[in-house]
Amino acid sequence: MIEELFYFLLLLFFFFTITTCFSLYFSGAFFVLLVTVMISGIFRQTRDDWRIGVRLFRGPLLFIEFLFLIGINVYGWRSSGVNHVLIFELNPRNHLSEQHIMELAAMLGVVWTLAVLGFLYSGTLGIPPYTTPLVLILIMTVFLFNPTKTLYYEARFWTLKILTRVLMAPLFHVNFADFWLADQLNSLVPAILDLQYLVCFYATDDSWMYFSTFPKDSSKCVDKVLYLRPVVACLPAWFRFAQCLRRYKDTKEKFPHLANAGKYATTFFVVIFSFLNIELTKRGHPSNMFFYLWILSSIISSCYSYMWDIRMDWGLFDDNTGEYTLLRDEIVYSSTTYYYVAIIEDFILRFGWARWGLSLSLTEMGYIHGDLMVSVLSPLEVFRTISQTLTKIKH
Repeated sequence: MIEELFYFLLLLFFFFTITTCFSLYFSGAFFVLLVTVMISGIFRQTRDDWRIGVRLFRGPLLFIEFLFLIGINVYGWRSSGVNHVLIFELNPRNHLSEQHIMELAAMLGVVWTLAVLGFLYSGTLGIPPYTTPLVLILIMTVFLFNPTKTLYYEARFWTLKILTRVLMAPLFHVNFADFWLADQLNSLVPAILDLQYLVCFYATDDSWMYFSTFPKDSSKCVDKVLYLRPVVACLPAWFRFAQCLRRYKDTKEKFPHLANAGKYATTFFVVIFSFLNIELTKRGHPSNMFFYLWILSSIISSCYSYMWDIRMDWGLFDDNTGEYTLLRDEIVYSSTTYYYVAIIEDFILRFGWARWGLSLSLTEMGYIHGDLMVSVLSPLEVFRTISQTLTKIKH
């Protein structure tokens, strides 16, 4: 029954291929294939190694979601009269429109769904299941680092240039695009950790090359490299912390740059206390001081970050708000409802994301629902960060 449904949905996929124009082709194909993935995931028998599959496919999907939401952001900036081309120092004659960005996200989404289907139906197709996530990541990597002047070369070169400046912080002067991209990386911590897991999995477990062998130890690349994962989790916060210090060095202004650096420094305490709590829990000390320090640091970090979002990044709660209660003296959007919704949304997702530490701890300690919590919360954090950018740039 499942196989018949699979082939029927593939026929729908080819129907979209023939009947839709090129600009809508990948969006339609991605939608059909995504429905196929969801139905297959629900009705097919659960694999013993499903957690490995989740960790191998989740990271690429978060990057695809991130790319799609950037396209929506570009549309919002353009329709509201925000000159993002000037702000990001893009080439006015050669930059990607929102349509191009969302088409690219849909193209990569099609590749992702085909890879997931290949993983789920590896027995029917007669291929080793773990070759498909590897092929997926290789395709995405080759696309990004393709040296030829094809496939959005200008945009890819710009992205790699900004990414290099972020990774080398605080050696470079910080431009808007630099700290914008570093901010986005802070929402992609689960994807970065999944990338570390992917490298470890394919480098240390050769069973993925064989059809009949299924690795069941999903925590091997977590437990054996446990000391590395907190370092990886802290990297995005370190990039912004270093950028803030560089801004202070260049401007000699303690506020806001040192205060902003303090905001990102709170992340270090959250991750360190979480790691120490995990270690002591595994040694038979579940009620230890680091658990309470981890909870306290998570609350402080969330409160600090939320107030910075509202007051500094968005410029809201201004003393001279005039007719715009709790907002600011000038607003870009014609409706004030957007700002009030954004305040509430950021609060819910900020403090909902405080459970990220709980999710990370549950995952590292080997509980199954830890992966599920991360899979639910991580797309919401990407959405929160990207939606916040709409208001931040307008400020």
